[in-house]
Amino acid sequence: MKDVGGVVFRKLRVDAIDEQVVAEMEAFDREMDALEEEFQQTNDEAKAAIQTKISALESTMAEKRGKIESRLETMDKEFDARLDAIDEQIENAAETSKEKFENRRTEIEADRQERREKLANSLRKIAQKIET
Repeated sequence: MKDVGGVVFRKLRVDAIDEQVVAEMEAFDREMDALEEEFQQTNDEAKAAIQTKISALESTMAEKRGKIESRLETMDKEFDARLDAIDEQIENAAETSKEKFENRRTEIEADRQERREKLANSLRKIAQKIET
């Protein structure tokens, strides 16, 4: 790729998964807004068909909510394991190395919070769309 003037961007798999989930939720959100607007502007005959589409989309969003909740649980377990490993390294590290591990621990906690906020925001959007 580099030979032909291209640039390669690499991401961690978990970053790609989280971004995909957020993008899907944004797409659901846009689709639901469009359907709701169409429902308001259409005649009574077409409202039943649009309501069927809305119900199907709500069902899909509810299924996705379950997957996001599962993802949050898995993510918490993964981050807990990483933090436990870092804590053990801090405990066993020489005094000169402890700061490096403590800084890494802080980075891991910040990453966890950022990912959790993205996924929690997606859950809130789903809940708002399904509840209204």
